[in-house]
Amino acid sequence: MINKVRILKGIEDEAFVLVLRTNTKEEGVTVANAAINGGCNVIEVTFTIPNASSVITELCKEKKENVLIGAGTVLDSETARIAILAGAEFIVSPSFNKETAILCNRYGIPYIPGCFTVREIVEAKEMGVDVVKLFPGSAFKPSIIKDFKAPLKGLSVMVSGGVSFDNMSEWFKYGCDVVSIGSAIVNLKDPKIVEEETRKYITRVKEIRS
Repeated sequence: MINKVRILKGIEDEAFVLVLRTNTKEEGVTVANAAINGGCNVIEVTFTIPNASSVITELCKEKKENVLIGAGTVLDSETARIAILAGAEFIVSPSFNKETAILCNRYGIPYIPGCFTVREIVEAKEMGVDVVKLFPGSAFKPSIIKDFKAPLKGLSVMVSGGVSFDNMSEWFKYGCDVVSIGSAIVNLKDPKIVEEETRKYITRVKEIRS
């Protein structure tokens, strides 16, 4: 049974999400497994991948117990439901969608919507959202996290877009809870290289947070 608290704790403990965006289902599964072998325990399967739901199902079949498979680029509640039925353990959106929040609450699934302003963050929190995605992160300086958290106590933030190996420490320094990385790893494609690069990122995150 899916446990929302366990999943949220797993995501925040890892503090690193791989955003899987590939051209085919087969490539997606291969890259995801390579990243998992490299130590990544949280995979966000985007719905820009053809047959994304089947990618989720396949990854969930043989995943290790500590690995979490979620769905990303979820634009509406219909897609969220498809993802959840396929096995997704969390849902990520580029923007906040009230109907998606309601559906995820119904199923006990963490919903991580993209937010850009304090108003959007407050609206999301009022609908039961525990973690918001600052997206695109490239539109902000890392210090924005501190500014958001000052009036919004208990806010957890995942930064997506604009996060790199070189600036991750700055994001964490100002209070970021989770970073998500996509193309810098996924576009490498070669499984062995993906595994090595993932391990480099995971090691760096652990060093920063220790």
